[in-house]
Order: sequence, then structure tokens, then C-alpha cells
Amino acid sequence: MLYSADGSEIVRYPRAKAGEDYSVASGTTKMRVNAFKEMQAVHVSLPEGLTEIPTDAFRNSDNLAEIRIPESTELIGYSAFQDCGALKEAYIGDGVTEIRNAAFEECKALETVELGRNVVTLGTYVFSGDSGIKSLTLPNQEVNGIQTRCLYQVDPETVKVREEATGITQEFLDFSKTTAFEVIPAEDGEEKNYKSVDGVPVSYTHLRAHETTLHLV
Repeated sequence: MLYSADGSEIVRYPRAKAGEDYSVASGTTKMRVNAFKEMQAVHVSLPEGLTEIPTDAFRNSDNLAEIRIPESTELIGYSAFQDCGALKEAYIGDGVTEIRNAAFEECKALETVELGRNVVTLGTYVFSGDSGIKSLTLPNQEVNGIQTRCLYQVDPETVKVREEATGITQEFLDFSKTTAFEVIPAEDGEEKNYKSVDGVPVSYTHLRAHETTLHLV
């Protein structure tokens, strides 16, 4: 594995290196474009302190099965995980605010996506072609404009809303195959803004305003 001299930047993972697991060294804060592109590893552990996943960072890494983005990461770049054909689970840390164009495009095995609480921008084609997604956890506020084909062919069975969320983007509620909306309980001390009524997330504000139990058929 090639790092910068001071160890702060990961430069390149050998494309043909065998082995299932790799842990990026603690103290790494930067990653170079293409750093893991077309690698063979199944699992890569990323350290806290890493600030960005750059363009094409893991693109075409056919064996990558899961990725967990650290809380310190703020940006996932263009096509960062595009065409990772074995990727099944993607967990986005709460530090991420922007996911750029095609970041997870054509990850056809992807089943579980947990968007961090603070994602506010999703670019064009971010999850386009990811028809296998079954479970999608939403950010804690409305996304600033779902861009063209961001969710093309995405149709999850379960959409999860955090109880403390302050808003939900409409496009996340209109999937044709969704059979359940789940509300994730807030942590102690967090405001409770949503609850699930007959499998549909309803704001507490709405319920208080109508002073009744909402039944949706």
C-alpha cells in the first residue's frame, strides 16, 4: 500500500493485491483519486479523521461487499463507488453533507443504504440503476433538490425515518414497491418529530394539530 511520506494521504492500493480485508492506517486524513479503483479486497476499513472520499476512489472494485463511511467524512465524490458489483451495504456517516454525481451508480447488488443524518445534497445518478436496494434510511432533513435520475430504478421495500428528523423529501415517500415505513427511535434528549401510524411516518405536529389518531388505508 502506498502512502504519502507523512502518512496523511493514502495514494494507491495495489490493484492485484490478494486478501479480503484491509484497514487504512490511523492518522490518514486524505485519499487520492483512484486510490482503491479496481482493487480485489472484500472489506476496507476507513479511519476516523478521513475527510473525503474522492472521485473514482473505489470504482469498479468488483469484490467490495460493504462500506462504512466515517463520521469525519464530509463529501463522497463523483463515481466514488460506481460499478462496485458486489457491494451490498453502504453506511454513510453523519458528517457527510454531499454525495456527488454517480457515486453509487450501477451497484446492482446494493441492498441496504443508510444515509447519514446530515446529507443535504444528492447529485445526478447517485443511486441510478441500483434496483436491488431493499432498505433505505433517510437523512434528518429535506435534501436540496433530488437531481436527475438520482433514484432511477431504486424502489426499496422499506424506508426508514429517524424519529428526530425535521423533514422528509417527497421523492423518498413515493416508491411504488415500498410496503413499510419504519421510524427509528430517537436517542435520549433528542426531539421526537415523527411516529409510524399504520406503517406511515406522520409528524407529531400533524397529529397534535388534528388531535386524533390518523388511520390510513
